[in-house]
Amino acid sequence: MSLFVRVTAVVAVAIVALIVLAFVVKIVLIAAVLAALIVGGVAIANLMRRRRTGAVVTYDARRYR
Repeated sequence: MSLFVRVTAVVAVAIVALIVLAFVVKIVLIAAVLAALIVGGVAIANLMRRRRTGAVVTYDARRYR
């Protein structure tokens, strides 16, 4: 009977550990996706901000004659 109780306790602890681990992994994955979206959004915003200034750099050959 003692062996049955030990095995049952080990299985119960393993199940609880798997549930907790799944919860933690889910939170980490959601955080990673949010971080990737935020970094991508900031990068796109910076790219658009640089292009919106209207400053056009051109090469004028007559300047160097």
